[in-house]
Amino acid sequence: MKNVPRMMDYERVIAFDSALGVDKMCLVNKPDEEFNGSISNLMHLIESSFDWSKSHPSDVNQMRYDIPIHAISEMKNISKQISTTGTALVESRMSIPAYINTINLPQGYCENKYVQAWIYQMGGRFLHEWTKQENLTAQDIVNINRGLDKGVWPNCDFKYGDFMNHLNKEFIHIFHLWKFNREEQNFFVLEDQNLIDALANTEYDCRTHWLRSPNDSIYIMLPKNDHNLEGMYVNLENAIEGNKYLRIYMPRRSDKKDRKMHPMGYGSFYWSNNIKKDINLQASIRAGIAESVAVEDGVERNKEEMLEIKDVMTYYSNLAAQAMLYITSENREAVLNRVPKKTVSVNRKKKFISREKTQSDYWALGGNDTLYIGKPKRVNPKDGTLIVNKGTGKKLDHLTLVPAHFHGYWRKRPSKIAELKEYQIIEEKYDDMGKRMVLYKKWLKPYYKGRGELVVKEYKLTTGGYEKEYIEEEVDSE
Repeated sequence: MKNVPRMMDYERVIAFDSALGVDKMCLVNKPDEEFNGSISNLMHLIESSFDWSKSHPSDVNQMRYDIPIHAISEMKNISKQISTTGTALVESRMSIPAYINTINLPQGYCENKYVQAWIYQMGGRFLHEWTKQENLTAQDIVNINRGLDKGVWPNCDFKYGDFMNHLNKEFIHIFHLWKFNREEQNFFVLEDQNLIDALANTEYDCRTHWLRSPNDSIYIMLPKNDHNLEGMYVNLENAIEGNKYLRIYMPRRSDKKDRKMHPMGYGSFYWSNNIKKDINLQASIRAGIAESVAVEDGVERNKEEMLEIKDVMTYYSNLAAQAMLYITSENREAVLNRVPKKTVSVNRKKKFISREKTQSDYWALGGNDTLYIGKPKRVNPKDGTLIVNKGTGKKLDHLTLVPAHFHGYWRKRPSKIAELKEYQIIEEKYDDMGKRMVLYKKWLKPYYKGRGELVVKEYKLTTGGYEKEYIEEEVDSE
């Protein structure tokens, strides 16, 4: 790694929030039950109260929150009014309905009382600021509700779609912050552009059961990119009937203009894929993207915005899948960096938060060697030929670049099998003699094959060992 990465999304949110001081909130419909509503405390409250019997996806696709809206004359003691208005799921004439997308999210999270209280009151504060700016009267609010009954929002600077999008993103952002907070050593930094290009351009022809993750939730920090995205939370969780859910949340990178703005207010992209078991991984990802675009969040978008969303989802879904294949590969290049912890002053947290370096331990992915076959094998810079030529003995009379790809190998020796981590074992079977064999994968970087003039041609990737005739077995005798 050339440089220590700047503060990641999780650290920035927690640090900025802690600089604001104690934030008292009340449970929905229970004004006497107050709790500290800071993001860091919210993580602990969700963890301690989560119903793990409801870790399966919610049966409903959305939840309705009726957020109270108050006229300018009713603004006194606004926080108390918000907490005593009533349940978030019961319609109120003096409220605005907000619909939260719950597709593929655990039922226990969607129904968690602290999550509901936080979203409910964030929505109330959002409307509170708007009513102050618009100087709304009680009659204005009545007219707004009448318009909503007819599907019409008043013509003003405050857009209903923006309100919905804001709450939906905070709802999913809190989920990913909580899941990330539950584990350790799940922060990966991917700054090797050669590795990023190789992974992003790989459509690995394998089955979905090859997709594993060392953690339920990981964060992959990225270098500067065209979409100004800092990184991506990637969650791979088991679902019913052997399927998996791939959830991705990508916060935007902050800049100097965002110093006074809470990091939860930055733009972001998020989507989830239902990874069907035992089908082609790329086909499953494409199907998941199409499904996610159709149910995004109900916000009206212009054609350019929709194209950007589709491009982001397509590119980064494949990058996330390939990155997980790489992280769980037996020969990945990853160095764990232990970062010394230091105290950051309150003033610095708010004003210079975007300049802080990370204080989380992180895995640096990738390295400086860009060309090798299996074990490092160098290319002669004079004529492009391999210094070490080992294999079948066949020689090509031209030079060909073999693209980066994964390849499956089998192991039989028990001592060698024991060296693999559980998430690296993709498949197992027994030979005719009853001896156990396990399939694992290796990441092969681009390399040149042959000698002479470079010829560019298509290269068919292996199936990763799924079809028997394409498996290259590792021969290891006792």
